[in-house]
Amino acid sequence: MNEQLSNIIQENYQRIAPEIILKHSDIGRIEKIGRYWDNKNEIDNIGLNYNTGEIFFIESKWSNKLIGVNILDELIAKAKTIDWNRDNHKKKYVLLSKSGFTQEIIKASKKDKNIILIQGNKII
Repeated sequence: MNEQLSNIIQENYQRIAPEIILKHSDIGRIEKIGRYWDNKNEIDNIGLNYNTGEIFFIESKWSNKLIGVNILDELIAKAKTIDWNRDNHKKKYVLLSKSGFTQEIIKASKKDKNIILIQGNKII
């Protein structure tokens, strides 16, 4: 029963992630956002800004574990398979977490402004 409840909460967290992100206009303007999947990959959400060529790859985790660099690396690998405006788009990686992030990924986000971490409703 607990596992089913956890899965339901995770799915709903993925659904509301766009609303959380759209409240943070400081990360960039997103004109279109939605789930993405193909026969090889699934990404919780992808956001697009047609004017700037920005593409936001978004992963949401509702877990008691801290999100680490491994989750970012998986998201980057999935992002490489997306063809939208490949030569001109500017990639941004947005990770949302219920429980927070490891120090390693926090340091990475401080060095690279294209890595955006959100815990709860706050940008880290």
